Amino acid sequence: MASTLKDSYGKDSIVIIGCGGHSKNVIDAIQSKEEYIIEGILDNKKNQTPIIDNIYIMGDDSLLGILRQRGLRNIALGFGNLNNRDFWRDFCIKIQNLNFEFPAIIHKSAIVSKDAKIGNGSQVLAGAIIGPSVEIGECCIIGAGAVVSHDCIIGSYSDITPGAILGGSVSIGEGSVIGMGATIYFGLSIGRKVTVNNGVRIFRNINDDEIIKVG
Repeated sequence: MASTLKDSYGKDSIVIIGCGGHSKNVIDAIQSKEEYIIEGILDNKKNQTPIIDNIYIMGDDSLLGILRQRGLRNIALGFGNLNNRDFWRDFCIKIQNLNFEFPAIIHKSAIVSKDAKIGNGSQVLAGAIIGPSVEIGECCIIGAGAVVSHDCIIGSYSDITPGAILGGSVSIGEGSVIGMGATIYFGLSIGRKVTVNNGVRIFRNINDDEIIKVG
């Protein structure tokens, strides 16, 4: 049975947009800390199958206006940005323009330094490590088991995928993707919209828009 809309929503209510595989990671992170109540999922595929723990599709994103009118504040994105970087950025901006809030979602098992800064809408998933003086922009994904060492700066809309390791003082430009198990050496600068493939080791600065297939 699909979720029905409530007449009103509390400040701890949250709705997830997208029901792909990444949504399971987001649900897991939200439920690990119990700060928010997941009211349902919006997805344009109109799939009525429950995802996890009886969380159902409420409808598609045409409901966003109604939900906001009824007091819903919080949205989390349940789809990744690996193949949709421009769409991801534009959708984040669209949601913000509708006056929703994008709380940072941090899994209970993630280790996050007390002075790290995590931007709105960013997601730090299970087992990730965020070191001291790290700055993470808006709407980033820090995947399960990724390591972002001290003094790193991660530009908005970037994806540090599972198991990637960033040495200290690494800079990642907006909209870049660091593949699974990739390693970025200490102090390097990675440009905007860069793709570093899985398992690659980087020992040099990378210009904007480069695709790095081998180290």
